[in-house]
Amino acid sequence: MAGIAPNHCPADELVVQQLQHVLGVVTSLQGPRPTAKNDYMYKICLRILPQRGLAEQWVIRPLEALTNMTVLFFKRDVQGLPTVKRPGDVVYFQTLKISSFSGHLQGLNNQGTRYLAVEGSPSPISHSVLVDAKQFRLRVLPMTIYSLGPSSLTLGEFEACGLEADILYLQACWLSSQGPPMATTTASAPFAGLRFPTTPTKSKPRSRRVFTIDQLTPCSFFDTYVEIVDVGSIKSVRTGRVITLSVTDYTENPSLPRKEAYLNMVANEYQSMPTQPATPIAAPIAEFGIGADTCTDFDAVPIQPTPPPVAITTIRFPKVPTSSLKDVLEHPEALGKFRIRVHAVGVAPQAIEEFTSTVCRRCQSTHTPSPRELTECPNCRYSLDESNFTYMFALKLKDADGYTIKALVYGDDANDFLPQLHPCNLFTNHTVRDQLCQRLAKILPLQTLRPAASELILEGDGATTPPMPSFECCLRSYTIDLAGRTVRRYRLFATSLL
Repeated sequence: MAGIAPNHCPADELVVQQLQHVLGVVTSLQGPRPTAKNDYMYKICLRILPQRGLAEQWVIRPLEALTNMTVLFFKRDVQGLPTVKRPGDVVYFQTLKISSFSGHLQGLNNQGTRYLAVEGSPSPISHSVLVDAKQFRLRVLPMTIYSLGPSSLTLGEFEACGLEADILYLQACWLSSQGPPMATTTASAPFAGLRFPTTPTKSKPRSRRVFTIDQLTPCSFFDTYVEIVDVGSIKSVRTGRVITLSVTDYTENPSLPRKEAYLNMVANEYQSMPTQPATPIAAPIAEFGIGADTCTDFDAVPIQPTPPPVAITTIRFPKVPTSSLKDVLEHPEALGKFRIRVHAVGVAPQAIEEFTSTVCRRCQSTHTPSPRELTECPNCRYSLDESNFTYMFALKLKDADGYTIKALVYGDDANDFLPQLHPCNLFTNHTVRDQLCQRLAKILPLQTLRPAASELILEGDGATTPPMPSFECCLRSYTIDLAGRTVRRYRLFATSLL
């Protein structure tokens, strides 16, 4: 499962002479210009995060408080160089070679370096929206992804990186360094239809990613990041907080269209609402994507599912129609989101201790745990602890029509799927291992644990064991590059196993 969710290294985790992933906001550009070695150089000056966790705290720092870094690209051909549009854009580089020159960080391109960029946020537009009969005033923070050149990442790969919160934080630091924000406008009535900028972008990404209110169709979903500007009399909600907003044009009666806005919060939970999105593309309705420009439809073909006698999962989209696995597999778009009803007929790996892995934050390598505690990364010697563990397994799902699909359960989406069961070394933590067995027994047939190793065994597709109950879940599709070819993958999200 390597390559599913690479991330980026802040300044305090960068290692000289190592290949690292880097995310930063562009402060200046230079080039391309010829060099003495008969090639061309392109210079990009960045500010990167000094350490992790700044986006979660959301305390805007001056740009000078971020770490300065220079990225140098050398190519024989000018056309092979990346092209950043302007300062203020956020760029993401995979596998840059880190070096140091006169005490300053440098990144050098190598044969495997790949990249993508997000346009700097324009002056946000303020909107008025009615949520739970309470009026909020929100500021939309749109994003537009664009390609930097021939070595750019695909949209699916970029969305799998889970960089949304850090991108927004870097953009906010950049905007704060450019002086006071421009005046905003407010909708004339409480949620008079949330209006998004209708001016088309110069380089639209492939796929349905730019939405305006007139583009919405019944039961379609999109979302964007917004900043709470004014909350009226609601004292428990903090202003200046960046959250995710989802809008659905949901119509139960075609003659009475009804546009609704949903925030990632419910009554009495405003204070505890999380600010960081999950990865990739994020999990709940209010956490789908990294902005209005990068949100796909929640694609669905209505069928009539048979509800189970007892719900064993909860999903965040109870109003979205259900799709069959045939429609999911034959969906023409690479990026899609679906609600399905299935039952589990397989799992990988079989040993339940291998359901978690350690991911090194420095070199992004993945390691299967063992009975012997792994205290440092074998590749780069970076210290590892329990916070480096993540769930990483796959379920084979089958629907009523007999179609099957393999769905990955990984990272933050897995934490949503297995609430209150934090990933750890299951070889040594038998308490969590046993609780995990009990939880998964609701959807998977479990045999007696073997003395040598606790294993999760399936007896085929239900032929020799009683059929397991069906359950609802949300699935998203994306693509990755595997051995030089593009492969479609499916991942569970926005689903919790009760």
